[in-house]
Amino acid sequence: MRRGAILAGISSLFVLASCGWRGESREAAKHDAAGLRALEAVERGDLETLRSVLGEDPKAANGKRWQTGRRKGAMRTLVETALSAAIRSRNAEAVELLLASGADPNLELDSGDAPLEVLAGAGPHDDAALALAHALVARGARLAPRTVERTGGSVSPLLALTGSSNAAGPGDGLLRLYASDPAALRATDLRGRTALHHAARGCDDRTVEVLLESGADPNVRSVRAAEAFPADRAADTPLHDAASCTSLGSIFALCAGGANPRLANEAGETPVDALRRIMTPEVLRSDTETMRRSRASVVAALSPAGPCEAWYGRFQQSGRPASWEAVHAARYEFACGFGERFDCGQAGWARHKGEGAAVDLAKAMDAYRKACALGGAWSCGMVGSLHDNGEGVPPDPAEASRWFTKGCDGGDGQSCYRLGLLARDGRGVEADPARALALFEAGCAKKYERACEATRASR
Repeated sequence: MRRGAILAGISSLFVLASCGWRGESREAAKHDAAGLRALEAVERGDLETLRSVLGEDPKAANGKRWQTGRRKGAMRTLVETALSAAIRSRNAEAVELLLASGADPNLELDSGDAPLEVLAGAGPHDDAALALAHALVARGARLAPRTVERTGGSVSPLLALTGSSNAAGPGDGLLRLYASDPAALRATDLRGRTALHHAARGCDDRTVEVLLESGADPNVRSVRAAEAFPADRAADTPLHDAASCTSLGSIFALCAGGANPRLANEAGETPVDALRRIMTPEVLRSDTETMRRSRASVVAALSPAGPCEAWYGRFQQSGRPASWEAVHAARYEFACGFGERFDCGQAGWARHKGEGAAVDLAKAMDAYRKACALGGAWSCGMVGSLHDNGEGVPPDPAEASRWFTKGCDGGDGQSCYRLGLLARDGRGVEADPARALALFEAGCAKKYERACEATRASR
């Protein structure tokens, strides 16, 4: 009798526990369904439905979408949350609604991406992205790196951002925010490389500059990692990566920011040694003329008597330059010596306008003329401007018209406009209103706004 009562009591407990579990399961399923509705409303851009769902169940702010593989026994994978979907669609109002309702700003997808990392890969890194990042950080999103136990490497918003294209974006705001955590600057990814390594390997000159300004170590060494590529060398510096990318802009920035070009990796290779290693006869045979010039300029820049050593010496004496303009101007003139058209044009502008270098109109003219000869239509027009304005040479509208013609024929809208002014006013060429209008129209077609204004005024 007593034994029967005990068994009956145990049975009752099991029934009660089962009822409680079923109740909790039903409640969880209810939250899951509401969360999925919230996520789908975000994807549709349906803010009215999102407000309604969150009003009924604030837990829906952490709505999730799971994906299960096709193979039997495959595990579920978290592929999207309501917050990550709102970030991908750049819907600031939806992000704010979700955060205000308790969405977790650090909830990771199974890919390892938290919301700030999702933002890093979700489109242009502009003011809209910066506003979303500030909203997430204000609600507790972490900029600090997180360790991946399996590999010992790290993931962080900064590593995600510098692993994407054009990390700096307009204004550099998002990059500066992500780089504001000192630990993020030191963290290494699954291949043992820092954010500065990423930027240098990606030939992202502006990102290199911003990271150096933010306090990144220009001589940081890569570490041996489980997922490193076979060609990777431990103890590579960012300068090794910039050399392999043949990016003169990053090389000049790194050296001016304190990178030592004599540091060797574990294989005993300095940056220039590492570049020479990959310049095999097969590679050189397949190189384009442009690539051959680029490699030659990088080898010269990193050589013992090259400009990298000189900029590093300046850094040791007086630190990093207050502005990058002088570094840019020096790089433009150096690269122009190797026949780089763009750099010749920029070297001309630097000497013309005194940006990072002393004004020298004779040098500006030489650089513009060289760029023009290399096919730079804008530079042809700038030669014309110097002749037309009498800068460094006597005013000569007839000579200016010759250079403006080269620029306009090469596709430069400003040159077409300036040639049109000469034709309208009869300076250096015969006055011809019809030709002037045609030239203004040609410049407008090439998206030069002043030519469009002149077109409207001439009709």
